[in-house]
Amino acid sequence: MKILFICDYYDDSQLYQEPMLSKYYRHLGHKVYIITSHHKDVFNYVSEKNVKVNFKETVLGRYGEIIYRLPYTINVLNKIKKFSNIFSILDEVAPDMVFLHDISFNLHEVIKYKRKNKSIKIIMDYHADYSNSGKNWVSINILHRIIRKRYLHFYLKHIDKIFPIVPHGAKFLNEIYSIENNRMEILPLGVDTLAVEEIKSNIKDYKKQILSKYNINENALLLVSGGKLDELKKTDLLIQAMGNLPSNVHLLLFGKPTTEKYKLYLEKLSEGLNVHFIGWITAEETLKLYLISDIAVFPASQSVLWQQAIGAGLPLLVGDSGGQSAEYMNKNNNIIVVDKENLNVNTFSNILTELIRDERKRKNMSEGAVLTTKTYLDYKIIAEKTLIV
Repeated sequence: MKILFICDYYDDSQLYQEPMLSKYYRHLGHKVYIITSHHKDVFNYVSEKNVKVNFKETVLGRYGEIIYRLPYTINVLNKIKKFSNIFSILDEVAPDMVFLHDISFNLHEVIKYKRKNKSIKIIMDYHADYSNSGKNWVSINILHRIIRKRYLHFYLKHIDKIFPIVPHGAKFLNEIYSIENNRMEILPLGVDTLAVEEIKSNIKDYKKQILSKYNINENALLLVSGGKLDELKKTDLLIQAMGNLPSNVHLLLFGKPTTEKYKLYLEKLSEGLNVHFIGWITAEETLKLYLISDIAVFPASQSVLWQQAIGAGLPLLVGDSGGQSAEYMNKNNNIIVVDKENLNVNTFSNILTELIRDERKRKNMSEGAVLTTKTYLDYKIIAEKTLIV
């Protein structure tokens, strides 16, 4: 098949869904094409900084995918965006399937193409839910309930399947967009199992390097956490909990604080504790850190990093700060979820103390993580699910 993605952000060095699906579509023998923006910095993209580029660029991605980077012809407050004419690319590629990332305002061009080529399939994933969207009256009632909803419903009958990435995304689509549940199926963010297996073969040398670099005893128990470190992730709770844990427990904290103020705050909290700031690292290095660690902890804010931790076979402790429960991935008792009312230092200290003492429980959770990956989160399974629509 020839599969064409349309998405606002694409970075083939990251663990986001589009590059991972590109990798696994290619692994399954399909051709992949990407229509995306000129955004190449995730921090600028998340902070909605404009990229003022007015030319078309065509490059080859790391998995053999062809990437078309286009300017926007419409960009209203970074909320309503449309790429320059994509119809010529549709004609050139002649895709068998178009995969839209959320509600694209280029959908009408895809529908125009489908009317001439009725055999193509159109699918759409969806990443919004109540925890990350519709935070004020204007957003929920104007942007979502009027502008995006009306645009989507005008072309809805031409979309073969909608894939929310979490259960609360399906709820959001049902309640705000009036999308019937039988039109949707959960398509979780997954695990790059090919990379995990490849990295495992040389992981002992990497562990020695990390232990030596940060002066950690080889018998230490390693906690791991990280990502884009902002206040929503509540990393400060985990750092404070470290003060209540045994002296042989160390925290490997990777990633980058989103503000200098929060960076200084985390560093201040870490003084005198076994907290090691690793810095921003690649997707491969993230998996390496996971594979040498014993427990992954994310106090709040949903992330694809949760899935990667499961894929590395780690017991996972996460906080649900509201509408972000990881229970849909807790297939084999491999996750401990802390509810919103208990997101505090004492809760994390107590749970971690129990896990550290109970090696059998950690082993059971680890085995559950491996099984959950094999049966549910492997990107090969996820990619194949989208192909049988």
